[in-house]
Amino acid sequence: MRTICLTTVVVVMAAGLAFAQHDHGAMQHRVATQARLEVEETSIMGTEDTPIGPNSYLHSHVLYPALRLRLGPVSLPAKSGHFAVAQPAPQFLEIPFDGWITAYHPQLVDAQGNRLPSRMLHHVAFWNTGRSDFLCPNKEEHIFGAGGEMNDWPALPGVGYRVLKGDRIRITSMFHNPTETSYPEVYLQVVMEYVQKKDRELKSVYPAWFDAGECGNSGYDLPAGASTKTGEFRLNYTGTLLGVGGHLHDDGRRLVLENTSRKETVATLGAKLNAEGHILEMPIAKFEQGYALNKGEVLKVTASYENPGPASPQGAMGIVVGYFVPKDDVEMTELYRIYQVGHGVKAPVPIRTRGSEFSSDSRAKKPDFTGTVILRAIIGSNGQVREARVIRSAGKSLDQKAVEAVRQWKFEPARKNGEPVTVLVQIEVNFRLYDDGSVQLQPPQ
Repeated sequence: MRTICLTTVVVVMAAGLAFAQHDHGAMQHRVATQARLEVEETSIMGTEDTPIGPNSYLHSHVLYPALRLRLGPVSLPAKSGHFAVAQPAPQFLEIPFDGWITAYHPQLVDAQGNRLPSRMLHHVAFWNTGRSDFLCPNKEEHIFGAGGEMNDWPALPGVGYRVLKGDRIRITSMFHNPTETSYPEVYLQVVMEYVQKKDRELKSVYPAWFDAGECGNSGYDLPAGASTKTGEFRLNYTGTLLGVGGHLHDDGRRLVLENTSRKETVATLGAKLNAEGHILEMPIAKFEQGYALNKGEVLKVTASYENPGPASPQGAMGIVVGYFVPKDDVEMTELYRIYQVGHGVKAPVPIRTRGSEFSSDSRAKKPDFTGTVILRAIIGSNGQVREARVIRSAGKSLDQKAVEAVRQWKFEPARKNGEPVTVLVQIEVNFRLYDDGSVQLQPPQ
């Protein structure tokens, strides 16, 4: 009988994780090397309603802090598809405050700040690289998106998207130019309103992306003629949906969101098109009291198109997006705020490991076999191992023993800005095998 001794443990950053995206997937474009992300502090005028009596409010104008993001320049020749355009490389925004993002205001502008046709934006997406999407945990959290319809995401009273100083937001974008005019310098500008935690507390919301592509890539082939595509989502949380908007590509007609568990329609969003079928506007459906959702309910999204031309590879998308307020925010933050070591996140440190007795005879022996198992593990903000999966095997029996052992360990949790956080890490476990019949797990060095 072999003795198994786990001798060396290394916790390293889980790098190079591949997440499917709410976009077209692995399309290859030329890179617009001149395109950069510029960020500046600014402010935006808004209104604030202060209750002064039953059903009575005082409306006042206030200045809200905001970040102005400007991505570009991108050169857009007339009548150019996205494959003919050099596209910006992914850019990263490091959040400079602790608080909540409350609104997004996108537009296309030239170098002087003059507004340009919004339909030259194919799409833009903001991703929180340290968190997972609550409907599709295999994806990074998609916190903002826009296309040719270029809708604002307005502020909603009392709620916002929670961020911490140092959070990294990845920005992916794609441009095209279906117009008859060439534009040599085009910038995407997004003004992002926010509230700092030191000023006031807001209730946290989670972006809900009901995608016809479900938890795979959003882009799909558009056939000629009338067509529909549906996606379904079973909710793992109870909460409230605060209004919805939508995203379609050209020749899209409508989006319908249904609660199939209750056999009722949540929202129907009809697209506004021009004579050529280009998307001009998508409506926003507002729910006066919010739309209550229960854990276990199934929601279905249906995207409808009428394509007068030939089939278009990867020519369609269909997404209904809204804000979800969970009944239990603590549960969601523990499950889905998963960081990676680096960029201000300190690695967890093992403080307790467990193993059986180790015989003195084996200590004098040389190992007759060695092996290494690499695990991908989620370590919670309480220092407990929530999940451990093998990503490099040393054989079934060794894999099982490595998982069983690591699941019993206790860690000093990872920290971000001094606060404990949940992290995704790799754990390397090196084995030495003997023949005396005893087992020992030595603590990591």
